[in-house]
Amino acid sequence: MSGPAQAKKTAVFEVIGPVEIPFQKRTQGAKWIGRDDASAFWDQPLGARVEDRIGCYVFAIAGGSGTPWYVGKTTRSFRKECFQDHKLLRYNEALSLSPKGKPVLFFLAYRARPGKPPRTAFKELEDFLIDAARAQNSELTNYGRDEGQPAWEIAGVISTSPGKPSKAARSFRRMIGL
Repeated sequence: MSGPAQAKKTAVFEVIGPVEIPFQKRTQGAKWIGRDDASAFWDQPLGARVEDRIGCYVFAIAGGSGTPWYVGKTTRSFRKECFQDHKLLRYNEALSLSPKGKPVLFFLAYRARPGKPPRTAFKELEDFLIDAARAQNSELTNYGRDEGQPAWEIAGVISTSPGKPSKAARSFRRMIGL
């Protein structure tokens, strides 16, 4: 018989946000995030707090409960990752599809520990966030990754089907923490 099981080290991520993204109003009220807006983002207190950290992030349109539109991860820094040109295109696409509300970022910042960051934990968290975000918004802009809907759903829990969830589904969501 072997000794006590070794406790697996768990990667811990802290939620920071929502942090509003500066934007411009274009003709007919259309919103647009430009490079200058992206630079100004890091001047905000919460932006400065996360710019050199790593982890996952979610771009969303705040309003009501908010709508997720893009999920990303970085093992370099949030500042180097979040506002690359191809990300700005996705964010602006989302703004055109959802004209109400303000653009925000949520950060799931890794709480650093000695040694290398656990890259598998970053990937697992990103995959989970994409699945959860896609369950909330079927128009998620994460192209080329798990295109379309998963081959399964749990009615009223993880579902793109319209309608009010059953009492059992609502109870299950609370129990499982969704």
